[in-house]
Amino acid sequence: MAKRDVWVRLWPRLVRADQIQGVEFYRGDLLVKVTGEKDPIEVAVCRYPRENDFLGLGGREKYAAAVQESNTALQQSAFGLLAGISTAARLPDGGVLVMADDEDEDTPRWQVLTLPEFEPEDET
Repeated sequence: MAKRDVWVRLWPRLVRADQIQGVEFYRGDLLVKVTGEKDPIEVAVCRYPRENDFLGLGGREKYAAAVQESNTALQQSAFGLLAGISTAARLPDGGVLVMADDEDEDTPRWQVLTLPEFEPEDET
């Protein structure tokens, strides 16, 4: 492997960071555009609120606040992906970014692993 390769786990795919062309947001997901792929890869980040969940008094305001919170989580995740790629690129042998599910947090975050720490998950 070349020095300082950076990989990103976009379940079920593992792609090189330099193949990522851009990121968009859609209803709780990051849509990651990857070179050579027709459709973006969806990465679930957070539960997107449904308007029906907020029926009743003050429902519209609560729904708007929940949508804002969801959008903020998506933006933080996109910035976390960028920061993680930058951090992994500075490691002597590169690294792998994976989504870390932290039970204490509502939104998963990107975690940088060195290559010896990374163990691919079984995709079967």
